[in-house]
Amino acid sequence: MLPDNITLIFTAYQDLISGSKEPFWIMVRALKQFVDDEGRLPVQGDIPDMISMPDYYLALQKIYLAKSDADASILRAHVDRYTSEAGIDKITPEMLTRFVRNCLQIQVSKMNTIRQEQESPDWFDDVQCELMDPSNTCARWFIAIKAFEKAAQKSADPSKFSDDETKVEAELTLLKEEAKAITDAIGCESELDVRYLKEMLRYGRSKLHCVSSMLGGTAAQEACKLVMS
Repeated sequence: MLPDNITLIFTAYQDLISGSKEPFWIMVRALKQFVDDEGRLPVQGDIPDMISMPDYYLALQKIYLAKSDADASILRAHVDRYTSEAGIDKITPEMLTRFVRNCLQIQVSKMNTIRQEQESPDWFDDVQCELMDPSNTCARWFIAIKAFEKAAQKSADPSKFSDDETKVEAELTLLKEEAKAITDAIGCESELDVRYLKEMLRYGRSKLHCVSSMLGGTAAQEACKLVMS
């Protein structure tokens, strides 16, 4: 019986397994062919800790390693055939060996692109759970930034939003409305702390102090390296 993570990859990513030219998916395709032929995953070569005489333990370890190498050779044949069919460079022995040694733990994480995050963020999955932690400020800053962007787009001149100190109160009201619309959409019971919105207006389109501090420290460190070298 295959682990759930392997079964998920084989069933949910069939298009990538059969059509992708990426080395990882080439090896996954070879792994699937191996499982179809052998009815099991390749032997990884490791054996668990156990109480045993040293000679017996070392002998058993050699048996596992030999079987792992034999299984890797079978996968190598599949991989070479698939890379040849795809017209791409062969996968290095080191990469394939590492894949075989860790094939039991492979997983695929599907992430959103930056464009997807900007245009249609998944507020419920990405933010709601983090808002439950009072000490987590990242999600709250994210909401404040998105509210700022939306409010700026609705202003008369987005490029000058938050530049005029005489309009702070009106802009803060607009920010509160946008932030509330976001928190309502994700089912958040409490509204965003107004201090986040005031901080966004105070700094406007300049970089926040924590970011500037980090960049300044990094630049100073590199300058010291050049001076001292």
